[in-house]
Amino acid sequence: MVSIQYYFSLGLTDQEAVHRVQDTVRFLLGCRVAPSECELDTGRRVEAGRAVNELELTVLMASAIANMNTATGIPQQRVTPMLGLDWASAWAWSRPLQCPHCDSGNDDFDMFEWLYSGVEVSADCPTCGFTGLIGDWNLEHSMLAMTNCCVALRGWPILPEDAAEVHVQALRLIGDRSRYLRGGL
Repeated sequence: MVSIQYYFSLGLTDQEAVHRVQDTVRFLLGCRVAPSECELDTGRRVEAGRAVNELELTVLMASAIANMNTATGIPQQRVTPMLGLDWASAWAWSRPLQCPHCDSGNDDFDMFEWLYSGVEVSADCPTCGFTGLIGDWNLEHSMLAMTNCCVALRGWPILPEDAAEVHVQALRLIGDRSRYLRGGL
């Protein structure tokens, strides 16, 4: 199974999104997956700080800007910038929306309402009664998340587990209301 991870932010203007996505893509292009130091350890490390191929960054950003009003679908590149109103999905690992207060799943919420409306909608928890914007819910394995500011990673190690500092930096760079969503194909 191929891992898909999304770093995205909610509530940014399109101009802010372009700058945030470019900074995040630059950072991630400067990372490399290093082999484990111990033969018995099957884990991989992700190390930041490599020089970035500026031509690759320019090509990726030009493609994202040219396709701003087109849905990306399943990311095909190792690092995929996503701009304009686009969507992310956990694909094969999706589960119901999780309440941020009681962790209950909300099977009744229609994620496509967010997709079709183009604006962030609210959801209600049937268990504890919490009501809040959909982006305030746990979206880590969401069937769908809408954003105009996103960077998708394909085939990377799971960053929160394998490279916590890279994960934190990617969340910081993508925006103030940053979110993480992961899944698999």
